[in-house]
Parts: sequence; C-alpha cells; structure tokens
Amino acid sequence: MEIRPIKSNEHQQLIDLWLECGLTRSWNKPEEDIRRKMQVQSELLLGAFQSGQLVGSIMAGYDGHRGWMNYVGVLPAFQRKGIGKKLVEMAEEGLKQLGCPKVNLQIRYSNSIAQDFYRRVGYSEDAAISFGKRLVFDSNESKLYGGSGTSGFVIRDKLKPGRGINSTLWTDYSSKIWISKII
Repeated sequence: MEIRPIKSNEHQQLIDLWLECGLTRSWNKPEEDIRRKMQVQSELLLGAFQSGQLVGSIMAGYDGHRGWMNYVGVLPAFQRKGIGKKLVEMAEEGLKQLGCPKVNLQIRYSNSIAQDFYRRVGYSEDAAISFGKRLVFDSNESKLYGGSGTSGFVIRDKLKPGRGINSTLWTDYSSKIWISKII
C-alpha cells in the first residue's frame, strides 16, 4: 500500500471514493473542497493506494492553533486492514511537522463506528459545541438554512450515562461531536 498526496489527475477518483464512503452531503460540492485544499497545504490531502486503486483518503490542515482532519474514509472492502489508522498517523505526522500541538475533528453523533475507530487510534471526545457560519454557498445551501448563513445550533442538552452532560449539536440536519488528540 502507498500513501501519498493526491495528484491533480486523481480528483475524480477522490470524489468517487468520498461518495462511496458516504462522506459527501448534497449541500457541499466536493470539487470545490478539493480546489480549495489544493491552494492551501495540498500535501495534506492524502490518498491510500492499493495496486494503483484509491482505497482511502484524509484531508488535514493546520491553522496555526489547531490541526483538523476531514474526509477520512476507506472503501468498505478495505476497512479493518489498518489503512484508516495509517492515514491518520501520516496526517498527524504532517501536522506535527508544521508545529501543530493538537488535532480536532468532527463526526456525526450517530456515527458510532467512527467514534470507536477514533478512540482506538488515541482520540477522545472534547466537551465542545461546534458552531458554523457559511461564508460562501457552494450550492443551494441558503435554502437549506433559510438564508441565514448559519449551519449550527444547539437544540438540547442531554445526560449520557457515564459521560456527563452533553450538548447535542445539530448541524446540516444531523448532530456532531468533537474529537481531539494531543499530537
């Protein structure tokens, strides 16, 4: 297996992978996400290749305060083979080289498979609430959000056994939690 930065002629393969892994949403344009990423720290848009086939990806970045990981996915037929872990480790190494002390990511609260994966690779849940404000609409998002430009709000607090009080954040019609790791 080879893990390396995505090349410009591999963008459609990357989008296809994201679609198959369920990482895209109708209100996002993955082409725009890739275009933007290629302008900033493009070396942190990584792909995992098995016999020339793109089987996994990760998009990481560092803003000077925290690192972030997005679009972490491995094709179902290649999951549970250490590819996701290796992608995360390589992204962490790239972030460390930039001086990043901590990395964050967000996952949907209902995605227990992802929660289990990140715990296995050393991440823990942060007590944080995520807010967002869309500055550029990639599609018809303004209709989804009533034109307000916001994409996150807390709708309730709930008690989780053994985990204390959790604010449930609903963004893009689904809740997310923050996960982080000191690197």
